[in-house]
Amino acid sequence: MQELDGTPRNLSSSEGGSHWLLRPPCASLFFISSILVFATWTFVYSLYFFHRIGWLVYPNNSQWFVTVCTATAFLAVPSSLYLLVGMLWYWVKFDESGRLVKVVWFLSFVVLAWLAAAAYYFIVYRRQVTSKNREAGSL
Repeated sequence: MQELDGTPRNLSSSEGGSHWLLRPPCASLFFISSILVFATWTFVYSLYFFHRIGWLVYPNNSQWFVTVCTATAFLAVPSSLYLLVGMLWYWVKFDESGRLVKVVWFLSFVVLAWLAAAAYYFIVYRRQVTSKNREAGSL
């Protein structure tokens, strides 16, 4: 990685390997958050689909339905916020992608927010952090 002036950035300093974004426990929480985001997205759009075709009529009358939706919201909201903040922070400070790729990711963050953050975790963050942790472990 390089700074704006073209000099290489040292990832083994306090900014790199010991940064909370690059630690394995944090990566595990990002993984769980990404799964929750995708599961919530699937759940919400499944409800919409079932309601549109008539299989789900007056779901607010069901205590089970309200409980499941409330539990989903209590898990999904903090997970989505944690994931979005973490992936945006990683994108700003550590992402090694080219300028055009970073612009595309920025636009996807603006348009899709938490869904883009979950995709960013699997496509960019996971690959880069795994390789950085391997490099740090082999030194």
